[in-house]
Amino acid sequence: CVVVTSAWVLPCTSEPHVHLDIRSDLESKETSLGAELAELALSSSSEELHTDYSDQCRVLFVHEGSTETNETLLKQQHSYVLTGLLSQAGWLSFDGAFSFLDAGSWVTADAAPLLMPKSHILSLLFPPRQNWDSLLEGLFAEAVALQQPVFIDDGSADGHEAAFNDSRFGWILEERHDSLHPAFIRALAHSTVPVYSGWVLFTNMFHNAVFRVRPKRGAVVELVWQLRQMVQRKEDITMTQYIHTIYDVVMYRYRASLAERIWMASCVLCRPKTALAVVGIYSACRNFEKRSAIRETWGRVLAGFDISIKFFLGAREDCGSATGGKRSPDGESSSTTDAKKAEEEADRFGDIVHIPVPEGYAHNAKKGGEFLRYVAQHHRDVAFSIKVDDDVYWRPAGLLKMLR
Repeated sequence: CVVVTSAWVLPCTSEPHVHLDIRSDLESKETSLGAELAELALSSSSEELHTDYSDQCRVLFVHEGSTETNETLLKQQHSYVLTGLLSQAGWLSFDGAFSFLDAGSWVTADAAPLLMPKSHILSLLFPPRQNWDSLLEGLFAEAVALQQPVFIDDGSADGHEAAFNDSRFGWILEERHDSLHPAFIRALAHSTVPVYSGWVLFTNMFHNAVFRVRPKRGAVVELVWQLRQMVQRKEDITMTQYIHTIYDVVMYRYRASLAERIWMASCVLCRPKTALAVVGIYSACRNFEKRSAIRETWGRVLAGFDISIKFFLGAREDCGSATGGKRSPDGESSSTTDAKKAEEEADRFGDIVHIPVPEGYAHNAKKGGEFLRYVAQHHRDVAFSIKVDDDVYWRPAGLLKMLR
């Protein structure tokens, strides 16, 4: 039986405050989550919970263990539902009532060194034994016979560290397609390439850092042979480099605890929205003509929707550094000329934002994090943030009408 296990009034920086209900059949998780929420809540007394909340925004957080349907949840008179079930709130779903927020509380540290020495090519992480079938029994026996490191998943960070810390590849043998697997995130944290067939599509690039294998009889010996060939060709290094490119996405998502993530998501959902969107355009210092073309074309269409645009460039001190330092006729380096020209452009149009990230494709994930930070700090009243590259010719009317 899934019941409302706790209810809280969460303080937000703008009215209304949020009334949060938590539904869970995971007692240990609810206990630790409740302790964290108690520090954030305005009040958690029994008297407060019987107050009239008609003037407050109501949010329901449902752990993945819940079996309730969308229709049942909607009948609970909540303004929004936060859930980690992809079937209820698909990744990037357009259903405004349901938002995806997984219950993982995996506070991640900085990524491990890129080429840290590891003793094993492969480790295998099996689900708890009560979930094994004959196939998993056979794979376990095969791995033991081949003297491969095997581990039983207890869900703990320590257990995942033991499984991944000393292996280049880690086979996660429990597939999850309706929620995120914590072992997948923690494998990335240890710069271990996940061998995994469950859901991983944070972004398109995540597929480049995951080795997809379907469990079958004899798969362990085939996989070990294949991975040894990849290591000889140094393909494992390429995949590990991709991990460090995408890991910034994971860091951005999981640096805060679960309680803080619920609190922030609830406040953002319930915040009054007075503007439709803010548009951030990724650009580089030297792309003057592209920015000019945007201002003269589809940027004007956005003005008709009363939406302003901002061009996001890398760190001010890096402006123009990618030009190679060639000299102009007057003796100035091209980087110095570009920097001055960008400053004049910023003063003229007022639509350029420098963020503290070096220029370059490898830093795009960090650039995205800084873009979202800027929106959170300077555009708190918008309903949507839209990211566009400066080499795109966008026809925005259709999307903006849909968002409205």
